[in-house]
Amino acid sequence: MKSDDTDPFHSSGYSPIDERPGRERFDAQRSSGNTNDLRGKLLRVHTEAAGGSTIPAGNLLAPGTAKTRPEIYAMGFRNSFRFAADPKTGWISTAGYGPDANQENANRGPEGTVEWNLIKQPGFHGRRWRFGQVG
Repeated sequence: MKSDDTDPFHSSGYSPIDERPGRERFDAQRSSGNTNDLRGKLLRVHTEAAGGSTIPAGNLLAPGTAKTRPEIYAMGFRNSFRFAADPKTGWISTAGYGPDANQENANRGPEGTVEWNLIKQPGFHGRRWRFGQVG
């Protein structure tokens, strides 16, 4: 798991989406919401005995898809601080910080909470915002 590395302090506590020129560091669409960036992602690769790694089948994005990284299994996470894999089911649980807002706003997003995500399959599991491919 990797943090999304977006400055959240200029979005009134809601998901940082800022598409204005010069405000890229305040827009998480460039990081955790971007299919071509590894920040805010859970990656799944197979380490080879001879060194290096390969991408197993079944990740979120098919190898060769433009503007994507095939090692991404799940994405959209803000600042995950814990994860665990269940050896029997293969499910992954993650804990991370959601937005920081004091209350829900229909035009901006949900109130702030610590999120627990149970990942049973590849997908966009984290931040609750509109998803767009940027890359």
